[in-house]
Amino acid sequence: MTDVLRQALAEASEEMPTARVPADLWQAGQRRHRRRLAIGVAALVLAIVAAVQVGVTVLVRTPEPALQVAVSNAMVPARLYNPHAWQGTVQQSPNGPASLLFSGGGTGTIDMPGAFGSKIAVVGRDGSYRTLRYGRAYMQSAQDVVLSPDGRYVAGDTSLDARLSSGNNSEITIVDLTSGAVRRYTGLPAGQPVAWSSDGTQVVLLRDSTSSVGLWLLDRASGQTRSLLQADGTIRRATLLAFSPDSRQVAVQVDRSLIVVDTASGASRVLADLGPRGRLAGAGAWSPAGDGIAAYTYDGCENRCTDAERNQRRWRLGWLDPVTGAARPLAPSTSGFDDVACAAVRIVGWQRNGDAVVLRYLVEVDPNYDEATADDGQDLTSYREVGSVELLALHPGGGQTRLIETPTDIWDMDVAHDLVTNDRFGGPSPKPTAFPAAPWLYGVTVTITVIVLGPLTVLGWMLRRRRRSAP
Repeated sequence: MTDVLRQALAEASEEMPTARVPADLWQAGQRRHRRRLAIGVAALVLAIVAAVQVGVTVLVRTPEPALQVAVSNAMVPARLYNPHAWQGTVQQSPNGPASLLFSGGGTGTIDMPGAFGSKIAVVGRDGSYRTLRYGRAYMQSAQDVVLSPDGRYVAGDTSLDARLSSGNNSEITIVDLTSGAVRRYTGLPAGQPVAWSSDGTQVVLLRDSTSSVGLWLLDRASGQTRSLLQADGTIRRATLLAFSPDSRQVAVQVDRSLIVVDTASGASRVLADLGPRGRLAGAGAWSPAGDGIAAYTYDGCENRCTDAERNQRRWRLGWLDPVTGAARPLAPSTSGFDDVACAAVRIVGWQRNGDAVVLRYLVEVDPNYDEATADDGQDLTSYREVGSVELLALHPGGGQTRLIETPTDIWDMDVAHDLVTNDRFGGPSPKPTAFPAAPWLYGVTVTITVIVLGPLTVLGWMLRRRRRSAP
C-alpha cells in the first residue's frame, strides 16, 4: 500500500507545473522589512516631537503663581538680575504692566554671536522677567524704547521681534504688556519714539540730523500726528525733553537753548540759554507742582577730557521759572540736593516726600585707552559710552539713597512713573525663571531630542526584537 501511494504521489508531482520563484525574492523581503522599519521609526520620531511640543507649550503658557501679586502691591524690585540668554518674550507670555525696562551688555540683554539687533529686559510688577527684541542695533531703554507712565505700554522701533530693520524711519510699534498685542503705526513723519506724555496718551516722535531737530506728537488711540517743534541744532537724547505734569507744555533743549512748547497750539518760545555746561534735567525735569523746570550744570573738565575726568564731574541742580526763565529757588522741600559726581545725570521723577529720583551714568574707563579727546558734543549716555548706571534718591537738604542694586553691565533703565511717584521701591527680587523661553530654545530642544533620543529608542527596540526572535 505504501509503495502504491508513493508511486501515485510521484506521478502527480510530475504532472504539476513548476512553481516560479522570483530571482530577487530575498531582496524583496529585505526591502519590505526596511519599509516597515522606516515607518516605525518615523512614527516614533513624530511621537517624540509631539510630546516635546506639548511639553514646551505647557511651559510657555503656564503662569508663575508664586510671582502673582495684586496691582495695589506692585513695587520696583530691590535688586535686578540679567535675564537668561533664552528668556521668553512679552508676546509669548505677557507678564503685565512693567515696573521698569533696562538695557545693557549682560547675557540676557545682548544678542547671541552672529545675531543682529537689540534686546530690552522687561521686569513685571510681580518681579518676573521677559524681553522685547528689536532688529535695529544699539537701542536703549528710556531713549529708544520708552515705557508709558503707568507701565502698560512700550513704544519702540518698528523692527520688533528681531525682524531685519528695513531702515524705514516712518513707522513705530507700541506693545501692550498686559496682552502682548503689538500695534504698528505707519506713514509717520518720524520713526523714533523718545518720550510719553505725562497722561500716557501721546508719544513724542523724533527725527534729527547733524543740524536739525523735528518733533511730533503721536496720539496712541487714533494714530494721528501733529508737529510739536522744528528747530535747527543738535540734541542729547537722554535729556532732550520733559512734559509738564498736566501734559500741556514740553520743555526741550536744542543746543544751549531751553525751549518751552505749548502742546495744543504748537507755539514755542526760548525760555533760557543754559550755556555750554547746562543740561535740561531729563524726563522728570518739571517740578511736581509745575512751577519750576530743573536744569543741571557741572563743574570739572569741559573739553579734551579723559573718561576718568568725565566721571569726576560734579552736577549741581538748579531751577528755572517756566514763565520767565529766571533762576529761582523753590520751596525748601525741593532744594538743597547733593551734587552728583558722574559723567551724566538725568531726573527720572519725584517722590511725594520731595526726593528726586535720578539716574547716574558712569562712562567705561579703560586705563589703556583713557586718553583725552575733544568731546564735548558727544552724548555720554549713548550705548557705546556707558559703563554702568545707578538709580539714586536725592533727599532735600542733603543725602542720598541707592534705590536698586544692579549688575554692573546695565547701561540704562526706564522706571514706571507711577511707582516713582508713590515711592514703590524695595520690592521682592526673584531671580529670572528658566521658562517661558525664546522660541529658538524650543527648536533646539526638539532637534536634540530627535537626533539623540530618537535613534537610541529605535536601536533599543531593534535589539529587543532580535532577542525575542533568537532561538
